[in-house]
Amino acid sequence: MTETILAIDIGTSSIKLLLVSRDGDVLARRRISHDTSHPVPEAAEQDPDVWWSNLADGIRHVTRVIRAGISALAVTGQMHGLVVHDAQGHVLRPAITWQDRRSESTLPHLLDSLAPVTPPVSAGFQAASWHWLAQAEPAVGARAQRVLLPKDEIIYRLTDRHVTDPSDAVGTGWFDPIAGTWDRRTVETAGARIDLLPEIVPSGSIVGELPPHAAMQLGLTPGIPVVIAGGDAAVGAFGAGATHESTPLLMLSTGCQLLVPTDETPSGNDHRWALWPAATVPGHAPWLRVGATLNGGSAIGWARSTFGDHLAPPDDSGPMFVPYLAGERFPVSRSSSTGAFFHLGGHHGPGHLLRAVFDGVALATADALAAMGGALSTDVPLLVGGGGVRDDAWVAAISTAFDRPLRVVSEADLSAWGAARLAASCLGWMDPNDEPEAWLPPIGETERPAMAEGMALSRLERFRLLAKLVGLTDEGGNG
Repeated sequence: MTETILAIDIGTSSIKLLLVSRDGDVLARRRISHDTSHPVPEAAEQDPDVWWSNLADGIRHVTRVIRAGISALAVTGQMHGLVVHDAQGHVLRPAITWQDRRSESTLPHLLDSLAPVTPPVSAGFQAASWHWLAQAEPAVGARAQRVLLPKDEIIYRLTDRHVTDPSDAVGTGWFDPIAGTWDRRTVETAGARIDLLPEIVPSGSIVGELPPHAAMQLGLTPGIPVVIAGGDAAVGAFGAGATHESTPLLMLSTGCQLLVPTDETPSGNDHRWALWPAATVPGHAPWLRVGATLNGGSAIGWARSTFGDHLAPPDDSGPMFVPYLAGERFPVSRSSSTGAFFHLGGHHGPGHLLRAVFDGVALATADALAAMGGALSTDVPLLVGGGGVRDDAWVAAISTAFDRPLRVVSEADLSAWGAARLAASCLGWMDPNDEPEAWLPPIGETERPAMAEGMALSRLERFRLLAKLVGLTDEGGNG
């Protein structure tokens, strides 16, 4: 029977499953959407029981398509969110996801009580969501005996262990990435306790075996090893081979992340970017410099549902769009910022507005790279991955905004792929140091866009001026 790894990605909009053979071939895949509820303004919640039932449905599908022996389960997922358990391990309320903005009302008090931290705590981070929850729903806070990140909720159900890894812990807001431990002062200032938080274990390690009760629910054999891969962005970087400073990666997903691998531990005083532990193996860059924006595929999805699918041709004199529909996190954290169209004329129709949204999302990511100290205009291709690579218009807008060719990772389920690649390394199926090309997905290259000299920089400067009008950037020029 074929040996395989089953990779699981608990994404923001769906669960993705990949069944990958020992040779690195994708034998089967499944994507199942799950809803985000908005019970009140600024809320974003999901049901962990739906994650689990969708996982069971997905496993039944892929194992029905391909008969194979599963050698390991590897888990990754959306970062930052909050799942709360009682003493019996039952979920006390729907999960609060990274898109939730309710903590914006309590965040100033939390930040005033904290010294600067890296990364800065933003609305939607687990620490900020807990701080809000403890005040808005004190009965839930009082009953809580365990808090988990979304992927760690699935790992708990797969292994009965309460664990996380550094690449995901860094997105909680109460993890010290330099020390590699929970920051007690941040935890207590946010109104939590250290004993609520999980044990921190290495990314890409086996954390347990599938127990009989979970195996029965999923239709699997008990005893399968479970690998904790890491947070989705960092795991996607490993999956794409973005493991050295010469291979930065732009992830296009619900939000966007610029990830620059580095061997140097940057200073915690430089807040132009966040510092994340990489989800990788020894011999590769252990850190990621990260600029994460909130409005990627979410803004494009809103535009398509609002304006339709007809896309007007590129036009430098057309409308411009600042895409901060959910506020923004980088280059300046301002959850109160809003989206806005500029330079509209009576002759502009839905297709022009849709074009402006694509361009605005792309320019926001170019602004993030510039804020991280990256050069905008260069002949060096930029590695691009994530679910957004399936959208040709988005890829073209990125190439234009960055004024450079792109190396496009064809595997759209890149985080799930990265989880499988980490598990393959953990099982000894391949060594990415001895075989750096092993288990890398196909990568295609686009041509550099035809643009007048200086046009990309001019467009970016106009975008920044408009961003100031909606309250994103400081007058001091940060971003």
